[in-house]
Amino acid sequence: MRRPSVAAARNAHVETGAPPSAVRLDFLSWNLRHAGVEPFGESGPLGLGLAALRPAVALLQECPRRVLPSQFVVEGPDGARTYRTVYGLGGGDQRLAMVYDLGQARLKRRAVEILDGTLRRPALSAAFALLAEGQIEPIDLHLVNVHLLSRGGDNQVARLAEAQALADWIEQAAPEAKLDLVVGGDWNGPANDEMLEPLTGLERRSHGAFQQISAGSEAGFLVASLRPRPHPEYVRGERFLDIGFNAQSNVATGVRPKPGMAFLPLTETFDARAHPAFADWLKARTWLAKSAEFAPNTITLFFPEYEPE
Repeated sequence: MRRPSVAAARNAHVETGAPPSAVRLDFLSWNLRHAGVEPFGESGPLGLGLAALRPAVALLQECPRRVLPSQFVVEGPDGARTYRTVYGLGGGDQRLAMVYDLGQARLKRRAVEILDGTLRRPALSAAFALLAEGQIEPIDLHLVNVHLLSRGGDNQVARLAEAQALADWIEQAAPEAKLDLVVGGDWNGPANDEMLEPLTGLERRSHGAFQQISAGSEAGFLVASLRPRPHPEYVRGERFLDIGFNAQSNVATGVRPKPGMAFLPLTETFDARAHPAFADWLKARTWLAKSAEFAPNTITLFFPEYEPE
């Protein structure tokens, strides 16, 4: 039986309700702890994953230092893509990093660490101009990569303090950038973890949507619409993040998504016949379904054109 194209698979499974004209962009979060000592390389899982999933920006946790070059090329069936890397300053071999596709993204301002001294692992923050295929005007987006404390030992009070500090930053400091916000990474706890209550509380207060990719997963994304809408007389085809509709995927199946969120198993977001090595890597690691933070996790964000009321 002929496998449908990636685009056809997405359209068949992801019924988000977003306008058909909305621009879609993919982002990736991945904790590389179990990706091997050399995750990047000709046969490394990171290179294979980037070629198959083609994210505009990938948020990486526990990335060994000096593993990723500052610029590298990933070959795939659809051609070569050039990526650039930005690293966090601390963390030794458990660093935070971002890699971004130069065909889809440009840094608007230099990546910086935030909440240093408040988070055990300072978050990595960067603003990007995103260039979706066929678009002339870039879409501006603020991305933050986090890796919160684990639930081991006596970390509970410290974890609650980290979640509160991040929530306070999202409400008080992040809006100053006047950009829509996406925070992704390894939360070291599912959304119903009471230590993450400061973050899930943002969703109830309509400041953002804290979305878990699968039940019990410790990886996920928080999206917040923070960019102020322009005066109707000065709108020129601008696009804004729609937090009401997005699509997420990981290796788990049978996930019950939240309202306004569609779920597509990771294996259906790329053509396994075109990327057999990556498909085999996932297939050989069945345990990733229960430890999804160590697997590639993707989110597709929708950017409709702003229409003044």
